[in-house]
Amino acid sequence: MPVCMVPGNHDRRDTLKAVFADWPSIVADPEFVQCAVDDFPVRLIGLDTLTPGSGGGALCEKRLAFLERALAADKVKPVVIFMHHAPFLTGIRHMDEIGLTEGAGRLAELVRQHGKVERILLGHYHRAIDTLFAGTLATVAPGVAHQVAFDLDPAHEGGLVFEPPAIRLHLYMPEHGIVSHTVYVERFRGPFPFVLDPAYPGKH
Repeated sequence: MPVCMVPGNHDRRDTLKAVFADWPSIVADPEFVQCAVDDFPVRLIGLDTLTPGSGGGALCEKRLAFLERALAADKVKPVVIFMHHAPFLTGIRHMDEIGLTEGAGRLAELVRQHGKVERILLGHYHRAIDTLFAGTLATVAPGVAHQVAFDLDPAHEGGLVFEPPAIRLHLYMPEHGIVSHTVYVERFRGPFPFVLDPAYPGKH
């Protein structure tokens, strides 16, 4: 299965580049861990938002220039941008303080100018969160281990909860575009068949 990777706030670029030295998407950029992939009907652009030694992230001028070049290379295909830190506030204060602290405004300009960015996929928050950003849907994936506690009280420092782990799966269909699913990865009872309703023969 093809895999593309960008670093999270707990990762180290030098370690990723050393361990995954044979992955084109890891070593494509000499300085950062980011890539542009044109092998599919949807263009994938991965951005490195890592700020070493900080929980927060950034898109500096070099990384934004990479994005600008990647977007300019094809203005026909739909685009998905994926990166770790969210360029918007969520209301979870202690996480917003370590969100994307640099480059969000220029990111929004580039996304609007291109006009074909279908999704911006994000991590970091360990919660499923969606919002409109620069005219497109920005979606945060939940965690596959713990979740960040849902707490909008700015006076609280936050915590972790062991809600069911989940992933986001984004399905591209040419006639409909991208449809996004939240998929829980624990085992649950079922699936159970639908009960035949005698009032509607043939319907389940």
